[in-house]
Amino acid sequence: MVNISITNVRKYAIAFAAGALVVGAVAGASGFALAQSSRATDGVGSQSYLTADAVQQATDKSESTFPEPLPEGVAWPVAAPTAMTAKNVKVDPGVPRATTSFYWLCAWEDAYSKALHNGDQAAAAAALTTAERFRNLPFFKEDYDDPNNLWYTNVIEAARNGDSSGIQADLAQCTYFYESQPTK
Repeated sequence: MVNISITNVRKYAIAFAAGALVVGAVAGASGFALAQSSRATDGVGSQSYLTADAVQQATDKSESTFPEPLPEGVAWPVAAPTAMTAKNVKVDPGVPRATTSFYWLCAWEDAYSKALHNGDQAAAAAALTTAERFRNLPFFKEDYDDPNNLWYTNVIEAARNGDSSGIQADLAQCTYFYESQPTK
């Protein structure tokens, strides 16, 4: 039995589509980690987990009620990550919201990167300003552990100062986002 909790959702969210299942705490190039949800347990006790159908329903609800728009031309994925709906997987109730939040962040970081690549400084600045609102999302405020403000410093502030390496490191983890987009 695999338990998917808020603690390991970033790795799951980005590795699901490739079929990988990476377990462990997250400490990415951005210097942040996810907080252990107060709802998560070691799988023993009264913790309630989502079934595969409930995961899809929670994901659909999270996407339909998400407080921020996606970039033009980007759509929410049709299905939750496969590994979250597989047999013998227990998913913490907060994981669909976390996955949706990271998908949104990946979309805006990708929009920023594409705008830079195309030399469109105005579009890059607008995408970066939107990505910065990640800090205002309920998921970030309630479940994201960044007491030293490292995500903002290493990703947003660095990009504003001409160093997009934090965004590129984040994008390298956005497998679920990239594999969910239609090919052109």
